[in-house]
Amino acid sequence: MPRRHVTPAPHRPAGRRAGSRPLLAGLLAAGFTALAGAGHAQGPLTLQAHVILASNQGQGVDKAIEGIGGELRKIFRYSRYQLLTRASGRAALKETWRTPLPGGRTLQVTPLAVQDGLWQVGVKILRGSGSSQESLLTSTVRLQSGGSVLLAGPPHDQGILVIALSAH
Repeated sequence: MPRRHVTPAPHRPAGRRAGSRPLLAGLLAAGFTALAGAGHAQGPLTLQAHVILASNQGQGVDKAIEGIGGELRKIFRYSRYQLLTRASGRAALKETWRTPLPGGRTLQVTPLAVQDGLWQVGVKILRGSGSSQESLLTSTVRLQSGGSVLLAGPPHDQGILVIALSAH
């Protein structure tokens, strides 16, 4: 099955210096797991998020994420990929699963629709808490049951956060 690679059009707000990175580093989504096992899943979606620091501080790929090292290198072109944390949970249609991210951020994932095992999923990365939350990333991705996407997130510790989001 061919792999998907989606790169959004560059966006630079007025007044941003040429060559500076936008806060979100954009959204890159790449389906990198075979889309096998597609069924007619209608129950809650089981989600897993691997939170990865991509940086140029050192070399190599953390052993815990070696299976996606090739995709990470191909898409992001950093020299080091380190797994910071992993989380899993379940969410039914229109319910939101939340998990903390490094740097006082939160990942929110909401299954919006499902048809023939293909899930439409809303993804947000927020900073702060309560009424003072700021949205750093808002996107909708499609996940086949058994598939994954890579999301490029905000800057973190001399690199960027990358979230490998999987659906089962």
